[in-house]
This record gives sequence, C-alpha cells and structure tokens, in this order.
Amino acid sequence: MKIRLSELIGNLWEPLVITLRDVDEATVKIEVTLSNDDFAKYLTLCFDNSDPDLLNAAFVMEQDGNLIFNRYRYNDITGSIEGRFNTSGVYAAPKKGNFPEIVEFVDMLKDNVSASIRRAVQKAQLQGAVSGYEDYSFRPENPVSRRAFAKMLMELLQETDRTLNVTLNDVKRSDSFYAYVATVLRKGYMTGYDKSTFGAADPLTRQQECAIIGRILEKGGYMNTMTEQKIAAQIRRYADGTQIGDYAKPYVALLTERNIIKPDANGRFNASHNMNRGETIELLCAMLDMPF
Repeated sequence: MKIRLSELIGNLWEPLVITLRDVDEATVKIEVTLSNDDFAKYLTLCFDNSDPDLLNAAFVMEQDGNLIFNRYRYNDITGSIEGRFNTSGVYAAPKKGNFPEIVEFVDMLKDNVSASIRRAVQKAQLQGAVSGYEDYSFRPENPVSRRAFAKMLMELLQETDRTLNVTLNDVKRSDSFYAYVATVLRKGYMTGYDKSTFGAADPLTRQQECAIIGRILEKGGYMNTMTEQKIAAQIRRYADGTQIGDYAKPYVALLTERNIIKPDANGRFNASHNMNRGETIELLCAMLDMPF
C-alpha cells in the first residue's frame, strides 16, 4: 500500500512524519504527526488505490478508539483516495464493508433520480450531512430551507462552531440547527435578511445557492482568474442569463466554467428555481470534489 503527500496548502512547511500503523482486513491506518498543529492550514494525503476494495473508502480520524469521519474523495484521475487533514492523529481508510451502516433510501432507486444524485446522497450520509424520514425515504424532490442548507453545508465542510452566539428572531439557541446557522453567518457564507432575521424556513433559489458556494470557493482563491470578460462569456451560455442577479453572476460563471453547473436541456439557468434536497446535495458534493 503506497502513501503519498499530495500537496501542501497555505504556509504549512514544517516537517511532517507519516507512519504506516497497520493494514488489516478492515482498514488501512496511518499516523500523521505535524511538528506544529495549525487548524487554519490543511494538507492533502493520499492512499494509492492498489486495493480495489478501497474504491469506496472514506478517510476518518481515530479519537479515543472511535473513528470520526473526515473530508475525503476518490480521485478518478490519479486512482487514489484523498483525505484533507489539519492536525496530528491516526487516520484510517475503511475497506468496503466496514463503513457505518448506511440506510438505502427506498425512493432513491426511482428512474427520475439521477446516478449523480444517488452518489452525492451516499457521500453526504457518510459525513452525517443528511438524514431521511421515518418511512426510510429521502424525498429528493422536497424543497430545501435555508436552515437545512446551513446544516448540510457545515456538516460537509466540518466547520461547525458550537461556541458561537447569535441573536435572531427566527432562530433560537434550543433549535437543533442553531450552531449551523450561527457558523454560516459568522463565516460570511450566508447572510440574513437583516441583523435579526435569518429566514430559516424560507427556500433557496438556484442563484442563491450558487452564490453561497461561489463565496466559499472565492475564499480559496478560485475567483482570482475570473475576469469580467470570462464572467460575461459564461453567462452568455444561458438563454436566460439576463435574469441572473448581478450579485450572483460572477459565482454562476465560476461554477459554469468549472463544470459544476451547466445549462438545462433548453439552455436555461432558471435563477429563481427553488432548489430541492437532491439538487442541493449534488451541488454541494460537486463543490467538495474540486481540488482542495
């Protein structure tokens, strides 16, 4: 089993020690030791996919004997499993058959549910970002509220800060989604309608979700190469491009250029379309699949 450091991100240049802990029938484990843990910087580490059972692997962190899921992806170009790390610890890639139990939602095998949405929902399940209903359905066509989107986003990014305090008329500290809303507001990923209203139960449109994801990617430098000419060219690909809000156009252009979104069968973007659960998870997981 080959292990390699894929890339360093930020200014993390301190010595790094990688130790192969063990390889058994259930997992491949490594111990990552950074000379100076820095939670603001990340590195990407890869298991070379010489074992076909690792095709569906997920990186997890072992803490007190428990495996905690971390951010991961399968890179179909390099054929390796990639995990994102920012602290020392023991990490593992469970082999197929050794994952936590994943519910097979009864309505996800219907013909109107695309394969990409099915894969995205499974990935989101592994990271605790989505759950189903009591009848074991996922209901991908149900609309997504702003509070539900905040939870999905924070669980997938694993950036939830449960120590934050916010005062909002429509979000109480006792609400299960309080920490997610507080975090997206503090990080600037989402904004409220005003200082006291988040609009927790309101739906999100296609252009609104694209703008949120675009702002996240902007923090990673992805907008640096998006000139006004590039933005205009990408927006012209949509027959209804003039209906996209000016605030969203740069981000829609970025996601279009990166092939995360594209015109529908009629060449339209549908800016005011209220996004559903399936579409939202597909869009978020596409963001996660971009290079770290």
